Amino acid sequence: MNGNMSEYINKFYDLQAEATKEVMKMTFFLNYGGIAATLTAFGSSFFRIHSRPLISCLVIFLVGLAFAVFMAIELRTFAFDMFSKATEPSATKEELETAVKNHRGRRTVYGLCIASLAFFASGIIVGFIVLVTSF
Repeated sequence: MNGNMSEYINKFYDLQAEATKEVMKMTFFLNYGGIAATLTAFGSSFFRIHSRPLISCLVIFLVGLAFAVFMAIELRTFAFDMFSKATEPSATKEELETAVKNHRGRRTVYGLCIASLAFFASGIIVGFIVLVTSF
């Protein structure tokens, strides 16, 4: 195996090691923060009586959290698939680059990232609307 392939193997190994942690830092904690804020708002007497808007916020953040978890799983799968391909004795640099470009994981991760952040943003918007209308 030549030096270039060992470089790819190291890159994909590092990606496997960091994939879940980095994705979770970016999206999981954002949506978790929204869930925590929504649950805290249930302590207000107004929101105990009118809980429907808060439940909708909670559902929005939970869906965003689900997208974040699926994104982490997909990123980990992509990294493992590419690591496995790079460690094959017959793998070449060109084959590996083609496999990276054609793997469905790249597009899926981008889509899930956008969806998670969109639900986070939607939860924030709905939360502000609920907060303003509660006064």
